[in-house]
Amino acid sequence: MEGDFSISPNPSNGAVTLDLNLTEGQQLTIEMMDISGRLVLSQAGEFRAGASKKAFDLTEFDTGMYQFVIRGQKGMTSRKLILQ
Repeated sequence: MEGDFSISPNPSNGAVTLDLNLTEGQQLTIEMMDISGRLVLSQAGEFRAGASKKAFDLTEFDTGMYQFVIRGQKGMTSRKLILQ
C-alpha cells in the first residue's frame, strides 16, 4: 500500500473510522485479526488517491486487542486497535 492510515478512536467502544491517505488510487483489502491471529473481518474495495474515510461498526466483536491490516498492490501496513 502506498500511503498511510489511522484508526480512531483508539481505544474504541466499537464504532471506528479508518482514515486513509493514499498517494495513488488502488485496490485494497482491509483485514482485522484477533489476538490469536484469526481473521475476523475482511473487506476489499477500490480507493481513490488522497484522503478518504471508511466507518466500521465493530460492536459485535469481543473486547480486546485486534490488528487492522491493509494490503494493496504495493505492500501492506498494519495498526493495533483496542476494543473496550
